[in-house]
Amino acid sequence: MRNTGPGPVLIAMAEVGGDQRADLVVVNEALNHAPGTISVLLSEGVDTFGPKTDFTVAMSPRAFVVGDLNGDGRRDIVVSNASSNTISVLLGNAGGGLAAKTDVVPGGARSAVASVDVSGDALPDLVTANRASDVISVQLGDGLGNFGAKSDFAVGDQPAALAIAKLNGDDAWDVVVANPPDGTVSVLLGTGAGGFGSKTDFATGADPVALAVADMNDDDVPDLAVVNASANTVSVLLGNGAGSFGSPVSFATGATPVSIAIGDLDGDTDLDLVVANQAGGSISMLAGDGSGVFAPPVDFTAGSSPAAVALGDVNGDGDLDLAVANGGSSSISVRIGNGAGDFGPATDYPTGTGPRTVSIGDVSGDGRPDLVSASHGSGTLSVRLGDGAGGFGPRVDHAAGSDPVALAIADVSGDGIADALVANENVGSVAVLLGLVPTRLALVAESDTAEVGALITLTAALTVPSPGYGSPGGTVSFFDGLTPVGTASVVSGEAVLAIPASRLGDHSFTAEYSGDDRRFGSLSPPWPVRVVPLPPVSVGPSSPAAFALEGVLPNPWRGRTLRVHFTVPLAGKTRLELLDVTGRRIALRDVRLSGPGRQVVELSPETLPTPGVYLLRLSQGASSRVSRVAVIR
Repeated sequence: MRNTGPGPVLIAMAEVGGDQRADLVVVNEALNHAPGTISVLLSEGVDTFGPKTDFTVAMSPRAFVVGDLNGDGRRDIVVSNASSNTISVLLGNAGGGLAAKTDVVPGGARSAVASVDVSGDALPDLVTANRASDVISVQLGDGLGNFGAKSDFAVGDQPAALAIAKLNGDDAWDVVVANPPDGTVSVLLGTGAGGFGSKTDFATGADPVALAVADMNDDDVPDLAVVNASANTVSVLLGNGAGSFGSPVSFATGATPVSIAIGDLDGDTDLDLVVANQAGGSISMLAGDGSGVFAPPVDFTAGSSPAAVALGDVNGDGDLDLAVANGGSSSISVRIGNGAGDFGPATDYPTGTGPRTVSIGDVSGDGRPDLVSASHGSGTLSVRLGDGAGGFGPRVDHAAGSDPVALAIADVSGDGIADALVANENVGSVAVLLGLVPTRLALVAESDTAEVGALITLTAALTVPSPGYGSPGGTVSFFDGLTPVGTASVVSGEAVLAIPASRLGDHSFTAEYSGDDRRFGSLSPPWPVRVVPLPPVSVGPSSPAAFALEGVLPNPWRGRTLRVHFTVPLAGKTRLELLDVTGRRIALRDVRLSGPGRQVVELSPETLPTPGVYLLRLSQGASSRVSRVAVIR
């Protein structure tokens, strides 16, 4: 844990100390109506950060950007302050320090800030959407970290979302904002010299709260997709390449859409829409036809109050899949895409209480996508390792502090392994969770086919791709589908489990490594085994006889001698073996039988086994049978 100022709300990593190391920058909203602060925690190299240095800004900082504003090669910080309606500029100096803030007044409350070169002089400027004053404010930078007087450009009522894009092909940045009370978006074309023309409003649906800019009709011209929360629609406005947009065409979603993601979900190279419906507890997918028209929504059930959606290929088939963070039901819902615009049933994975975020990415270093979520209510970071086939292993929770509100994934220890940084809202701290060393697990069985009653030996081979981390320890759990069938310790990089083939049909075995104090757990790909019936064994021309292991007496076993009852169809050599669950032989007896039929043979190991479950194997020729034996005291 590392202390920050009170009430941290945002976190980022940037090299501000001039030593080529990634440092931490935290925005602290503060408590009891005090001014906010910026906490800088300089990296001390591998694994650690130094104590915080605080820099005062204004009331209620809500957004910030890090960059070199004055061309001196040092990182500067620009902070948007909601309550005081200001922008604070803190110029960086040597050693990760920051000069005293300079406040820039953009006008209006709850400002959203973007820093782009709107004046064409290669120097960063500020563009702010101001909800209270119904304007965007432009302040030109001088390259020294100073910004001139603001120039306001009217937009609609209470602009809530801002996007900057090149809408008319002239290489100047243009602005589009969403105005919820008006049910419009305002488009302002840039002059390229820091100015903007008068707004042009385009109607949307009721209560536009989010928007995205993308080419949705394949004409290389940007179009708009706007989420309308009150209307339960998405409005698409096609661009004409000159900065103007056509009439909105609205497409139904679920109840209270709050966010939107765009991607090709059906493999036709046309963009499709995915919308999270907060009140409806669902995800709506709208397939695009490449002309800006979208099919009626296909709704997929999510959990309660879906708060975030992520797109990614979790099963390696090249098609996008869905992961949805459900704040109300404290779960992540995963749906596998089929590449044709449809998704399979949801598989729900419990999280901590009230997940705020979900991310799809490889955090274990095995090349397979994993799920990472931060849960506000339980103060935990949850990781589920992916198996590369669309499934995810058990949840591993890591204490993150009180009320985590922000999550960043980065390699902060310089070992090439992903680490996690979590900002905790109420306790004023940043939790640094160092990533574990990745492992890889491969599972094999002796054969793809086994006769019922025969012994199936499963071997899980565990490797550590990163050199220099020694031999892994811990245990491996084995599963038949979702049913646990046993565990085994890792010895010399392998875990071995022998189980009887007790059920006819197809089986899919997997293995899961639990990890240890320095290594990530891992999942094996599935290994199929088919269990088939016993073939008949003939003694004479037409008289089949049984080959069966009927059991042991006593069972449970307390003493030295075990009496084994079995039936064989042939005379000759017969072997009895007592094995532990890893397949290690405890006792052996070979007997030569004078004829077929029922037999009773005694088996006495030299050393009495410790209490537990053991396997008794009967073998004659190529046939074998297995039975369980319990040892008690």
